[in-house]
Order: sequence, then C-alpha cells, then structure tokens
Amino acid sequence: MVSPLPIFLALDDPDWDLGHVRRMAPQIAGVKLGMAFFYRLGPVGVQAIQELGVPLFLDVKVHDIPNTAAAAVRALTALGAAYITLHAAGGMDMLRAARQAADEEAAALNIAPPRLLGVTVLTSMDQTTLGTVGIHGPLIHQVRRLADISGDAGLDGIVCSAMDLGGLSLPEDFLAVTPGIRLPGMAMDDQVRTMTPGEAMTAGATHLVMGRPLLRAPDPVKVLSEIRRDMGL
Repeated sequence: MVSPLPIFLALDDPDWDLGHVRRMAPQIAGVKLGMAFFYRLGPVGVQAIQELGVPLFLDVKVHDIPNTAAAAVRALTALGAAYITLHAAGGMDMLRAARQAADEEAAALNIAPPRLLGVTVLTSMDQTTLGTVGIHGPLIHQVRRLADISGDAGLDGIVCSAMDLGGLSLPEDFLAVTPGIRLPGMAMDDQVRTMTPGEAMTAGATHLVMGRPLLRAPDPVKVLSEIRRDMGL
C-alpha cells in the first residue's frame, strides 16, 4: 500500500459525492473543509467527513477581535479539528488568544491540540489586488510580516502561495501549507499564483492543498498517481 501524500483535499463545496472523496482518503493527509461547506452543513457535515477516518482541516479563516476569535477556536477544537486556519492579519493579540484557547480546550477534552495555521496573502491575490486594499509594498514583504507574526504568536505554520516560500525564513518544524497547486495543463480556476506539486515541495512546502483538480477528475486516484510522479515519489 502506498503511503499518504502530503496533500489536503479541499472540499469547499458541500455537494461533492463523498464516495468520490472516500476513494482518495487512504492517499491524502486530510480533508480540508472550506467556509461554504461548514456554513451550510456545520457539525453534521464535519461528522460525515470524520467518518472517513482522515484528519480534519477546518479552513474557516477565523478573523475577529481576540475574545471572539478565541471562542471560535474553542468551538472548532471541540469538533475535533486537527488543523484550523486564522487570518494572520488579525494581529498578534488575536493569534495568541486563539493559541491559548486551542490549548486549553484540548487539555480539557484530553485530546491533541489542533495545528493552527496563519493565512498570509491569498493565492487569488497579486501585487495589484493587494494594492486595492491599501498595501502598496512588495507582496512578499506582507507575506513575510504575517509569517513572522504567526510564528511569534505560537502558531504551527502558515498558508501561503508556494511562489512566496523562497522569500521566507521559517522556524524549524513550521508548516508551510500551499494552495494553488496544479499539474501542467490543468485549469487555473480563480488562482493566479500557482505551482506544480513537485515545484511547490522543492520550494519548501510541507503540505499542498488541492480541490477542484481532484474532485472534477473522472479518476482521482489516477491523478494522485500523476501527482506522486511529479513529486518524484
């Protein structure tokens, strides 16, 4: 049996056939549930995914005042999330409050604390779109600032484009989760900064996120084999 790939399957739309997902489960690092899925199906949907027996990644991008963000992270921890995302732009106080809440809730429930990931700059954004929200310096400077804040706040890693990894100096054992991954010839969809799986891992990614390229494939297991070859595994 082949070992799982360091890939999180992005299940952002609640309408996908879970049988399709189940075929991929033995070969992936976990299932990432996006906001559309979570907002529509909530804990019931989470439980259905947990029954697949793979780690649960709740990509809800928590971003609020520290007290509210901490309360949200407590609730997500209680649902059994192995990974939770937060917008690092929420700032140091918010991230530290979330870290403390996750650790306290996990201890109270006698479970492993979730890995908290700081979202830096979305892969749908480029230098131009970043400027429209008032950030006019080089994009990589913003990624670096948010990565540093995430590390200093005690988070376990970041989410960023693989294209940004070369400009970062990350702590040892820090996770670098990269969306926007496509095999050559695949549709870009709404991603503007992408890499192939092999390129992303070479650049320093620890985990990849892939959704539509796998979920739309008639034979997703075959695509996983192609990804494995692209990564040189």
